[in-house]
Amino acid sequence: MSKLTAIISLVLKNCKLELLIIVLGILCINLPWDLSGIAKILSGYFEESRCSGIAGVASVIIGIYVTVWSIFATSASKINAELLKNRVEGQLFFLIAIGLGEAFITTVLCVFIPQEIPHYPELIALLTTLTSASFLKFVILIMMITKLNIKYIVQEIDIQNAICTETQIKLDEIYQRTVDGKSKF
Repeated sequence: MSKLTAIISLVLKNCKLELLIIVLGILCINLPWDLSGIAKILSGYFEESRCSGIAGVASVIIGIYVTVWSIFATSASKINAELLKNRVEGQLFFLIAIGLGEAFITTVLCVFIPQEIPHYPELIALLTTLTSASFLKFVILIMMITKLNIKYIVQEIDIQNAICTETQIKLDEIYQRTVDGKSKF
């Protein structure tokens, strides 16, 4: 039971925006408002060529998620150690998993599901919005990780410069002793 509680907590912590979008989408579809005008506009908007474009974008997003996931999963670096220490990797991988699922469902809906099913345009709009929101969150998280990585790179450069400076000082001292020793004779 505690594992289920942890999963629910993780979903609530990381998917507030997505849950809000889903609730609003369900409300818009199910409320007794006269949304026939909006539905007609959406059905005209999400025609076959636009859906294939959405499927293409969702496929590219899937590729980006898989690439970043692979890079983080297979590389050993200070940034990965820091992510593990701060438990950010769970949030990143959860966000990638949710984004992959949303993008995959969007692609499947655009490619394989006929447009004649009820509420098709609303579903496409909902899934496109979800995919876009998750990808935006992912990009923001990657930017934060990049900023942290740059900080570590600068620290590493400073450490290397300090070591080089210290080594240069020692070499200069040895050189001076050598030169001073030769000039005494």
